[in-house]
Amino acid sequence: MAKIAELNEEGWREWVATRPPAVQDLCRRYPPDRLYRMQPTGSRVTLVSYSESGTVTVRVSGDWNLTTF
Repeated sequence: MAKIAELNEEGWREWVATRPPAVQDLCRRYPPDRLYRMQPTGSRVTLVSYSESGTVTVRVSGDWNLTTF
């Protein structure tokens, strides 16, 4: 995981504290300021949203991946 952005730690903690427990757990495990590698494709992804179902939505873009046209 590479850090790709600066995160306002205080604001982030305040926001996380207002979320449901399942989302709080995801926030602790997957901070939004990181670049992640999705298995098994190896694509690099950024986080878009957290869900109460225990899943995250990610964005796969040409900013971090080689794309063909």
